[in-house]
Amino acid sequence: MGKRLKNRTRPEFEMRRMDSQTYQLRRNVINIIYDIKRMGYNIPRIEVRIVQKKESTTVMGYAYLKQNIVHIDQCWADAVNDRLIHLVLHEIVHAVTGFNHDDDCYLMNPFIPRNVNLDLTWKAFDYYMKGYRR
Repeated sequence: MGKRLKNRTRPEFEMRRMDSQTYQLRRNVINIIYDIKRMGYNIPRIEVRIVQKKESTTVMGYAYLKQNIVHIDQCWADAVNDRLIHLVLHEIVHAVTGFNHDDDCYLMNPFIPRNVNLDLTWKAFDYYMKGYRR
């Protein structure tokens, strides 16, 4: 099932064709995942795809719960910054642990703060990952 899901998009998105620009966007996300692993988190291989909007939506990315698959919108993968890091960590929690949104959690709130506090982001990520057992 996972192989089919990694290339299946939500209705308001379409998969971006792989070219040098898409590859670079994907690398931006994958490099954050490598940083997570370098920090000692034991996460499985995450399938990353870059998608683009077909219609208006506020969704920046999404993951298939407990399927290790993350799709990030091209607009957000373009620049490595605190918001992209927050987004990737948020989607990895979905993809790896299966946890859903939590309005009271800094990381798992469905809306990313305008000015991300990476200390709070990593603290929340650590909380979810400690509960995850592969």
